[in-house]
This record gives sequence, structure tokens and C-alpha cells, in this order.
Amino acid sequence: MKRLKHITLLTATLIALAIGCKDEKLNPYVPPQGNAHGFGQFTSQYDNTTLLPQFGNNQFYDQTAIDRVVFFDGNATAANQSVPFQLQWQSIDNRIKIATIELYVEYFETYTDAARNPKTANHGGPTREELGSINASKAPGVFWKSIPAGDARVSQAINITGDDVYSLYQNNTFDYDGAGPNPPVNIFTGHPYNAATGFNRSTAATRFLPNRTYTIPGVGDVALAADAFRINWRLIADDGTAYASWSPSVCSSVVGATCFGQWRVASNIFNPRVTVTRESGAKAALKAGDVTTLTMTYAIPNIATSVPVSAPTVAIGAITGFTGSRGTLGTVTPGSSPNVYTVT
Repeated sequence: MKRLKHITLLTATLIALAIGCKDEKLNPYVPPQGNAHGFGQFTSQYDNTTLLPQFGNNQFYDQTAIDRVVFFDGNATAANQSVPFQLQWQSIDNRIKIATIELYVEYFETYTDAARNPKTANHGGPTREELGSINASKAPGVFWKSIPAGDARVSQAINITGDDVYSLYQNNTFDYDGAGPNPPVNIFTGHPYNAATGFNRSTAATRFLPNRTYTIPGVGDVALAADAFRINWRLIADDGTAYASWSPSVCSSVVGATCFGQWRVASNIFNPRVTVTRESGAKAALKAGDVTTLTMTYAIPNIATSVPVSAPTVAIGAITGFTGSRGTLGTVTPGSSPNVYTVT
């Protein structure tokens, strides 16, 4: 009996020692960490209301849809025109509290080399693809500013202007000559083809450019895409932990999660275009007493045809060398379909 008692005490002691000396580092179980991600949306510059992507309509991030209604206006002379953006943070498991959001901006300049090759210069440093899918220590682009994060799922308004981008990149240099003998130059004032092609970015109205065609003297024309920009972010939790973005598949294929917002420079996006037709069998030339009807069909490219276009003002222009009556116009009236007008 005494022997059994000793064995029992020894066993209990060994168990106590085993439990008391357990090394937690050797435990294969790793408690899952919380998570947080950002959800950025543009506000359509067409109606100043529609959000892209729309969370309620289960929309994914769609760059084509954004390019139709969000842009720096290439016709504007003021560099302080802004692109409206909003950003919120979310924590699916509600274990994270984000305190601050850091914002970063990338600038993609399109240019041509002397051999008429279209090129793109990324002035923001390593891209998201180069940094890797998840890299919380560095967001793509140049640091712009930090903003308070606010509460979860509450969007913070962010308006970024051409002046904002310029202030970040005004001292940047770039080697447009590649392997050639010329050194890097300032990207706004020192472009090597400024003098030859009017590729002038030294004024506020010409710093950022839309789609365009340049002529390289002695070489020919080159078509260039518009300059583009991206806003990226890092989410900083109240304990100092940084959260970047998910993998590219999540950024474009999960409702309520985005990794960046991208826009471009564009011109004449919302200007309506008109097609004018006359009634069938119309005479090639009209004489006194003849009547003809014009049908004017309006459309705004890339915008839904249901968007209304106001009735146009129509007038009969002067005819060189003709001093007689040019006829009269009736009232412009709506046609049988939206954005169609007729006048007799």
C-alpha cells in the first residue's frame, strides 16, 4: 500500500512538472489574428451622387466604369480641380480598431521616346505588383498624408487635386533617355521632347495630359494614352499594427473590399454628340414653299442613353453670297424617343 502511495505521488509530481515547464513556443496552435481592410469609392463627377463601386448593388471594382465618370479634366486651366473619393475601414471579425489611415499616391506619366515608342513612367516607386500582394510595411506610391480613421464602415471624404499630385512629385527626376547619354531630368520642366513636340508640362494647365497624338520631327506620329493616378492606403490600428490590402483577386472580386482607386486625365467626357438626319426622300435643294424636317439625336458617349439632354437651340446660318430669305424655323419639339428632337 505504501509502495502504491509513493508511485501515485511520483506520478502527480511528474505531471505537475510537465505542465509547469511547458514551452508555449513549441505549441503548434497559433491563435488567429484579427483583420482589417479598406473600401474606397469614387463619386461620379457626372451626377455628383453615384458611388463607384456601389456596395448596395454588389458591384466589384470596375476601372472601365470609373473612367467614364471620374477624371482630371484635361480642358481645365485650374490645377485645383479635384477628384472626389471616400474611404472606410472594415473588420470582418470586429477584433481590430483602426485609428489612422495613411494615404499614398502613384503617378503614371505617358510619354514617347525619340523612336516613337509609347512609354509609361511610374513616378511612385515600386508598384503593388512589385511589392507583393500583401505588404503592410509599404504602400505603393509617395506618402501624401494621414487622416483619422473614424468608426468602422463610416466613410471619410478625401478630395485629391492636381495641385496635390504636383506637390508630391514636383522635384522628381526621371531618365527619359534610358540607356542613352542624357542624365535624369525634372519630370515637369526638363522633358527632353518639350521643345520639339510641345510636350510641355511646366504650366498648371499642362502638367497632366489626356489621350493625345504627338509628332516627332523626322520620325512621325505617336498616340499616347492619358496620364493616370492611384490612391493607396495603409490602415494603422490602435496598437500600432499596420494593415495593407488583400491579394489582387480579393481586391477586384469581393464586394466591399478594394485595394486602390485609379483615375486618369480626360477631355470632353460629358459633351453630348448629335446626329442630324432629314426625312426620307428629302430634296437635295430646297426652294420657296418647300418644307423639310430635321431630326436631331443626342447621346453622351459612355453614359446611359436615359440621361436627359436639354432641347437644343437651332438657327439658320448665313450663306455666303446669298442675300434672299433663308426660310423660317418652327419650334424644336421632343421626338418619339428620349434625347431625340425635331424641327421643321
